[in-house]
Amino acid sequence: MKKIKDDAKFLLETGLLFEINRTILHKFGYALVIDTDYNNKRKVVIVGLFEPNEPDDEGWIYDEESFQDGAQKYQKFLEQIGKNKIDKRKEKLGFIIQEK
Repeated sequence: MKKIKDDAKFLLETGLLFEINRTILHKFGYALVIDTDYNNKRKVVIVGLFEPNEPDDEGWIYDEESFQDGAQKYQKFLEQIGKNKIDKRKEKLGFIIQEK
């Protein structure tokens, strides 16, 4: 198994962080947060897993600009890398997501 170098940066730049938050974590009221040092763009770290400070039925929602940015990054990742990995997994194993 190969470790991805700069894992936080990878999650951010591919839109995977956006998609993980949007489809899994946000619906439970959590958000995985990454911090970028804008003076040193190479420094990107996972800050932690957060939930709102107050009980909040709405939970986490992206503003329009952030939503579009994350969706575009994720779509680009799917087109360049993700779809190929999904297709290979399905061909080899007969499924994409492991079920019980």
